[in-house]
Amino acid sequence: MAERFQPPLSPPAPPPQHAVAIEDQQYQNQVLVKQNETETQLANFSAGTYVVQIPKDLIYRVPPPENAYFVKNHQIAPQNNTKIRPCGCFSCCCIIILVVIIVAMAIIVGSFFAAFSNPKDPTFSIQRVLVKNSSSTTHTPNPVYDITLKAHNPNSRLDISYKEGGTASLSFKQNEIASGSYPVFDQGSDDSEVFDINLKEKTKVLPLEIKKSIKNDKPKVHVTFGLKMNFPTRLKFGILYKKMVFQVTCKVTVDSLAKGTRLLSQQCDTKRL
Repeated sequence: MAERFQPPLSPPAPPPQHAVAIEDQQYQNQVLVKQNETETQLANFSAGTYVVQIPKDLIYRVPPPENAYFVKNHQIAPQNNTKIRPCGCFSCCCIIILVVIIVAMAIIVGSFFAAFSNPKDPTFSIQRVLVKNSSSTTHTPNPVYDITLKAHNPNSRLDISYKEGGTASLSFKQNEIASGSYPVFDQGSDDSEVFDINLKEKTKVLPLEIKKSIKNDKPKVHVTFGLKMNFPTRLKFGILYKKMVFQVTCKVTVDSLAKGTRLLSQQCDTKRL
């Protein structure tokens, strides 16, 4: 059987040019229509609150707002450190100085109140009793009693100044027989001072026991006297001071008022007025 002859296939003919131009024009028209629609929608858009619904599987965890604050501080910190450090050091120095001043003032005030709230009273003791002008040949001798005392300041922080205006008196059997003034002197803290008081006879007639004790050394006549002293003082702590008035009463017994007088007993008590 004879084979049939098939002519070669030819490529399809290209579309005419005017058809392509028509399709391009249609596409451009569609694009312009969509742009106009978008511009119209944007022109009709008004501000307000809109609810946008998002599928649950598209919702992700939102970081808390304070994270942004921390990130911002960490970013700014390196820049600000160079400026803040000098101010911080100065503030620390000021705080330390202020604390030191406060502590020093507290110590001073505490020491002041500790010293002045309950100061200790000075203590006294009689060391010696002498009678001068006792060899008078007149019937009415006028002796002068010279009494030596020792004052002790028991305060470890307070100085005592004994001011003018102090008085002293000597009595025998509760009758005042001689008087004088208390001396003026300063006494340091925890210090002792020995001083003399001269008391002049006030009575014209001496008690019989005193006459016998002055004139007779054998047998010796014991005599007991009472000594009272009132004096103003100033307790000092640095530039601070406190005024106080004290009264000291003493009782002393001697073996004789003649030469070689010896103390048999003595006791002094101090109180505040």
